[in-house]
Amino acid sequence: MKKNMAIFLALALLLSLTILVVPMAETTEAGIMPTVVWVDDDFTPGSCGGLTWNYDAFNTTQKAIDGVANGGTVYIAEGEYIGFYIIERSDIYVVGTEGVIINYPPLYEEETAPFMAGIADSIDITIENIEFQCPSFESIDPSSFGDSLLPFPFIYENVAAGISCFNSTGTISSVTVRDMISPVPDEVIAVGIFVMGGLIDETVTISDSTVENCMIGVMVLLDHIILDSCSISGVTMDDYGSWGVFSELAMVDMLNCDITGCQGGWEELHSPLEGFGQPEIVFGSSGIITLLTRLRINGCTIFNNDFGIFILPPEIIGIGLADSFSSYATDRLQLEQDSFTDSEPPFISFLTTTANLNNITGNTYHGIGNAFNKIVVEATNNWWGSVDGPEVFELEPGDTGYDMTLQLEDDLAQRDAIAGNITYQPWLGAPLSLPAVHQQSLLAGVAQLVDASEEADTTVTITTTGATNITIANYESQPFPYKEFPDSPLGKYIDIYISNPEAVNWPIHVDLNYTPAELVATGVEESSLGLYYYAPDGGIQRCSNTGVNTVSNFIWANLTETEAGSLAGSPFGSGGDPYVIGGEAYPVSKFDLVIPLLAIGIAVITDTALTLHRQRSAS
Repeated sequence: MKKNMAIFLALALLLSLTILVVPMAETTEAGIMPTVVWVDDDFTPGSCGGLTWNYDAFNTTQKAIDGVANGGTVYIAEGEYIGFYIIERSDIYVVGTEGVIINYPPLYEEETAPFMAGIADSIDITIENIEFQCPSFESIDPSSFGDSLLPFPFIYENVAAGISCFNSTGTISSVTVRDMISPVPDEVIAVGIFVMGGLIDETVTISDSTVENCMIGVMVLLDHIILDSCSISGVTMDDYGSWGVFSELAMVDMLNCDITGCQGGWEELHSPLEGFGQPEIVFGSSGIITLLTRLRINGCTIFNNDFGIFILPPEIIGIGLADSFSSYATDRLQLEQDSFTDSEPPFISFLTTTANLNNITGNTYHGIGNAFNKIVVEATNNWWGSVDGPEVFELEPGDTGYDMTLQLEDDLAQRDAIAGNITYQPWLGAPLSLPAVHQQSLLAGVAQLVDASEEADTTVTITTTGATNITIANYESQPFPYKEFPDSPLGKYIDIYISNPEAVNWPIHVDLNYTPAELVATGVEESSLGLYYYAPDGGIQRCSNTGVNTVSNFIWANLTETEAGSLAGSPFGSGGDPYVIGGEAYPVSKFDLVIPLLAIGIAVITDTALTLHRQRSAS
């Protein structure tokens, strides 16, 4: 496995591609190709429910895809099917109904393909609502894949995938890929979803999907992927380990994902890794592991992995640095230069790792380990499992990822430690309610409505003078455990972050929704509700212009720049409590004001009673 992975990494960087195009005609003998076709494993000639056999009715997925026009849709009925491939097509939509299972790979040029769904050299392909269950790849001999699979040139590098996408764009939505575990990991690397070789400004989006029990959940090489609202779980492999997301020379954007259960392989890490030339480098089981990648991750839960996020150094490639990047890689990723030396690291402006507003907890060794110390990992405003923030593991000069792993092995009290060149202050004082973070890019405009009601029960009306990004999230509990609130809390805590506050016309308007049940549970006077913010020098304070709409059940506030000063991302004070960005909503209790009113009322009643008593006595 070690040698196999090393060869795989090196070849991925030096890959030269030859594309075998299989043109698809737009007509059939019957005339124009249909734009809608149906697949049902029960269809037979003469029994297609009023459809035409082998025109718009099929009993195999591959024949249906071959028979539909570009821009068309393939509907698959409940049942178990052999997989399919899509080559040099555009705007094809493949959607399953409930209970569609693909559990065996297709034949390609009379050979068994090492994938269950393969896309190559295609544009805007959508795969939706299908479950992929891995068969045994034990009988597949990677050396026999041969030249006939050239549209999938990575295949003969010993990779088997549930879904593979090469040099293509599109969307993979609401799918499940499970049990991609090779019984011969020394020969076949098993991947849930494999994306490779597209232009950097063209993406493959994977959304609302589950990848579970896979050796590698999602792998991306020389491409750009977006992972949105996905669940990725690994598998414990004592000898080899597993990875949730593995990326190399790529761009990866992740939002609202859960990555968990990537463990094992520790014994393998104690011996020099063959083929790397740098035996003290480690790439153990990780929720996310990257090599020469731009990673942006927000609103994710990284939990119960050996390593949460691990950034590999380029030395792991083990080949000449000047030859590390082919013209293919340079063209695809639009990198600034095609060679580098140790004193001149590559593409620093490109190779950024940004992780904000995540829950990074329960990982055995590192929450984040940065073994590529020539870049800075920006990891502010995360929850590390403690109000006191993460354990910080200081590296000695010259330490590698292998060194910091060995030093942590015997001290698991440093669970979720961070190591390497990482900016981590400020951190969050409470876990975020995830996965539920709203992100939106804003251009200059008037009264733009940012609707995060689904994620954080919040809407923001904002006017901008330039481009900026806004992020809205909510917390599971009180984010200021060391601070007291002046009034009774409603128990709803939100966070708003604006990347460029100078491009905002202040104030911004914020509405926070609540339910009658939430109000009743706290016993707070509804008319007293308001929005509160955290002032570093003054604690928690009520906004100057805030109130409540009792008819539509929302708290509102017009936040000034001073009240929302934390939106600029101000740092912690030295040794102070966590400074959480954004505004937090709490109701106001007027009980202290009611007591003197009751006293006055009692006095008036008493005085009136005495007066009436005197009048009766006089009469």
